[in-house]
Amino acid sequence: MRKFAIVMLTVLLLTCLGGGLTSAAFAASTDYTGPLEDLQQDPDFDVGQYPLVSGDHSIDVIQIAEGAGDELFVYVYQPCGDAVTASSINICQDAPEQSERHWYNYKLQLIALDGALGKYMVEGFTLRSALLRYYDISAIYRLPFGSELTSTLPNGNQTDEVSYEVARCYMAVTVDGKVQYGEQYTEVIPIKKMRVGYVRYLNGFSFMQDSCDSFYVAFSTNHRIDDLYEADVQFVQQYWWREDTLFGTVVDKASSDPATKFVSLSYSDVVANDTWGFGGQKHIWNRIESVSSFVSNEDLQDDVKEDLEDYQWVLRFYEGRYQVHNQTMGRMIDYEKVSEVTILRLMFAERGQTYNLGVVSNKQTGRDEQDNNPEIDDPFSWWKEFVKSWNEFWNGVKEFFQSNWWILVLLGALLLFGILSIFFPVLRVAFKGIWIGLKWLVKILWYIISAPVRLVVWIVNKAKGRKG
Repeated sequence: MRKFAIVMLTVLLLTCLGGGLTSAAFAASTDYTGPLEDLQQDPDFDVGQYPLVSGDHSIDVIQIAEGAGDELFVYVYQPCGDAVTASSINICQDAPEQSERHWYNYKLQLIALDGALGKYMVEGFTLRSALLRYYDISAIYRLPFGSELTSTLPNGNQTDEVSYEVARCYMAVTVDGKVQYGEQYTEVIPIKKMRVGYVRYLNGFSFMQDSCDSFYVAFSTNHRIDDLYEADVQFVQQYWWREDTLFGTVVDKASSDPATKFVSLSYSDVVANDTWGFGGQKHIWNRIESVSSFVSNEDLQDDVKEDLEDYQWVLRFYEGRYQVHNQTMGRMIDYEKVSEVTILRLMFAERGQTYNLGVVSNKQTGRDEQDNNPEIDDPFSWWKEFVKSWNEFWNGVKEFFQSNWWILVLLGALLLFGILSIFFPVLRVAFKGIWIGLKWLVKILWYIISAPVRLVVWIVNKAKGRKG
């Protein structure tokens, strides 16, 4: 009777998710076996549906399985085989009927790869002991491939991981020591476009210059989103320090290990920078705001304003420090870097209906420069411009000789020939002849190059003579 009740409850709950029901008595073995061996435990599995496809860099989830050692395994179809690597996955363990649900991003460890089939273990994942266990997967990520590693987005952002929609909820129930699985398609919200950046506010001066870097992510989706109530964001934070001198940056390195952070934002959250000392400027902002509100309230640079026209909402998710300690010939700066930003969940209203959905969003890092106009002039700006111009000049010289390397070879040969001519009189005569020939060559070239100018001068002089 108990077994029958469990199975009926499983069917009922899965059916409530909408759509059909598929189930399989499937589980990973105690040993870390390969994906093909595990998947073939399901009699309906057809390996012919998962061929290798050159050039297809996508990734999709086939199945999940709870391991005997309380691991969670994910079985993936990656058509490009070992050319790509799944890197992380978004999973929600909350029941679909719960009002409060959260997706978290977990790293993936590759266990084995059979052709286009991959078996990964979810790192840092804790299985729940409930009778019914949910694994609602919104998206899976892979590492950048080929040119994606070095390419940047138009706004100076960098892609750290590429996401793919999964939109399936798996449910597991144990019956007589055997795990039964069900699978159901769910709804997610894909991010069409995203921009990560920050604005810098001056807190004030005392023994140092203290500022607040307010990090944000702007995004647009395929939904209208009339009102945005909540959002979950994950990112990597790290402390850095930099030493600038009159001759440029001499040190720029991390002073802490990177830390992955998760924040849950609400439309009612209000934040302000901590002003103190002399000259600080107070700013107050909402964690969640429309792009139009963000643009009107901030003194943004013109190119940032132009870029943000294509976005809908802004999430102000983190405040980092930026402290400048002045020194005799430069300054030392303590600051924070934020990278690998991704949106995990959005709760919003659209056409009178409220949604709480997992998100399909790349992991992205913003550019190093602030997006607003500086509230205080940089005292070293004139020197930086000089150094920049100086470096550009010598880079131009370097590029010229790289393109015209034969000139360096010729000059080197002449120098060597001149040195040897000091010790060998015969070479001295030859070198003198070569030198005379070069001088005549330069004169001839000069006459040829300057001929048009000299012709114009001659015509002007003739015209003046006639008038006289």
